[in-house]
Amino acid sequence: MVEDDASLRNMLAELLRDGGLEVRTAIHGEAALTVLEEWRPDLILLDMRMPVMDGKSFRGRQMANPAWRDIPVVVMSATERFLGEEETIGAKAVLAKPFDFDQLFALVETWIDRPRG
Repeated sequence: MVEDDASLRNMLAELLRDGGLEVRTAIHGEAALTVLEEWRPDLILLDMRMPVMDGKSFRGRQMANPAWRDIPVVVMSATERFLGEEETIGAKAVLAKPFDFDQLFALVETWIDRPRG
């Protein structure tokens, strides 16, 4: 999960872990690239507006790497209605902030190989 808001990042990570999922977090896109060098996730939850490297720049770098380009991405954004293909670079879904946790889990279960515990 790539999210600059520490409280949201920590809360979501805890909820997903409680659901039986392995979760790694990053504070911005550049940190997320470092995580991808060490670990391949089944899904990336990605905030679009972050310091250092935003979500769009991260997606560009992810898509440019053949080892990472097929990892599905769900964008988390407070501006869902304004996010189109150009902004998300082919994300599987856009989850509008604030969002319902059941909606989050439904999307996660759609795009990963194993259901939550």
